[in-house]
Amino acid sequence: MNADNSSFTEKHLTSLQDITSSARRSIVDLRETIWALKKEEININDLADRLKEFVRKQTSDQQEIQLHIDEKILHPVLFSSIESLNIFRIFQEGIHNAVQHSQCSNLYLEFVATADGKWNITLKDDGKGFDTGKQYENHFGLENMMQRAKETGLPLTIDSKIGEGTFITLSGEVKI
Repeated sequence: MNADNSSFTEKHLTSLQDITSSARRSIVDLRETIWALKKEEININDLADRLKEFVRKQTSDQQEIQLHIDEKILHPVLFSSIESLNIFRIFQEGIHNAVQHSQCSNLYLEFVATADGKWNITLKDDGKGFDTGKQYENHFGLENMMQRAKETGLPLTIDSKIGEGTFITLSGEVKI
């Protein structure tokens, strides 16, 4: 086999791996969409369980990433199916970015619902961070996250500094 055939094969292998990865991600996306839309309301515990399952799968073959999960759910919180799907997608993107791009050693996922009805979901990594003011060509994840938060009417904070990691939090309040 000459060098041209070898690089031709390597290019095809890389393309096939990219296609396989995209197909797997699409299947996961479809399953999560079906899960969320099948229910009229989803409580924060069920949403937390789905996100924990997702982050564990994403980090299972990443021995360099230590996963930390914390739950302090002291008050019931219910989301509509659309809110749940948008919240899931926001954190799905954040988790994907942390695992694929941040080069973090630690990834923190926290769910809080206080007795007074306030809640937040937080994702934090200790990775390389990025410039939140910079436009990254052909990268629409942050824009999609902000759009989903806007659609649900929930405040989303994305704070990142070069060399200091990234902090993402979405919060709300139970309407009593």
